[in-house]
Amino acid sequence: MDAPHQPQVCTGVRVTALEPAGGSGWTIHTQGQRPQGAQGEEGREQAQQAHAVVLATGGFAASQELLQRYAPQAAQLGTTNGAFATGEGLELGTQAGAALADVDQVQLNPTGIVDPADPLAPTKTVAPEKLRGLGAILLSTDGRRFVNELGRRDEVAGAILAQPSKQAVLLFGAATAGAFGTALGQYLSSGLVQMADCPERLEEQAGLPAGVVKEELAAYAQAAAAGRDAFGKRAFPAGIDPAQPLYWTRVTPVAHYCMGGLAIDASARVQDGSGQPILGLFAAGEVAGGIHGSNLLVGSSLLDCAVFGCIAGAAAARHAEQLAAASRT
Repeated sequence: MDAPHQPQVCTGVRVTALEPAGGSGWTIHTQGQRPQGAQGEEGREQAQQAHAVVLATGGFAASQELLQRYAPQAAQLGTTNGAFATGEGLELGTQAGAALADVDQVQLNPTGIVDPADPLAPTKTVAPEKLRGLGAILLSTDGRRFVNELGRRDEVAGAILAQPSKQAVLLFGAATAGAFGTALGQYLSSGLVQMADCPERLEEQAGLPAGVVKEELAAYAQAAAAGRDAFGKRAFPAGIDPAQPLYWTRVTPVAHYCMGGLAIDASARVQDGSGQPILGLFAAGEVAGGIHGSNLLVGSSLLDCAVFGCIAGAAAARHAEQLAAASRT
């Protein structure tokens, strides 16, 4: 029996191209440090062979070029993704003949925090949706509510983007802060969330018109007592007591998740333009598309990563075993 293959992790290596190797797998062209077994000089273009390739490189929410090309509605916004999410796997796949699925669908998270210390930072921390689920509300720059805070991400994001500043103030009270727990301390200590001891102080900090916060909180309390407001909200998880400390942060929609990517089938095999699998090429995670449609449900990215990751890994291993067995006969 052959000795089990030991996986090798290569850092400082960039894959520049995938080239079919005549039915025996793929030639992977790389640049950077030389992976073990690769041909070529250190720091220059190199090549190594593989029976199967799994692309698991993430999305492209940090690439203005790809956002402009595929999803211009999400371009020019910040992102929750790091600078690494630039879509190289998408480019590698399409160069190898892959079709794309739902690539114009990029989900916006409505509450990316505008860091007062660096308001133009491209990567933004999210104000967790748990805050709205526990009773936080959204105010326009004139201090008025304008949306059902418990609506879908796309609905809330669209309502904020319709504001002249494309921003909103996320406001919550002591009850929500207590229910959120000790994690709030991290937001406070970093300056991403601020605390005010009264509505007047909050108006001063956030630049809202004088007197509007207390008035809006009274109207919200009346809507909660009635069980419905003008925006269709029927669940009011917690009230906001103006006599207790108030917490707020400025938020704006940010590119959060790419629902589209390389077209795959149920076995995570990458598809070509005619819907046929490209032999030996698999994809999983955010680089793959066609799973979520136009709206990702919260937490469903685990389907991309964990479920299709397992499927892709197993399918790639079977394919590699079949090619290895054929080469020995």
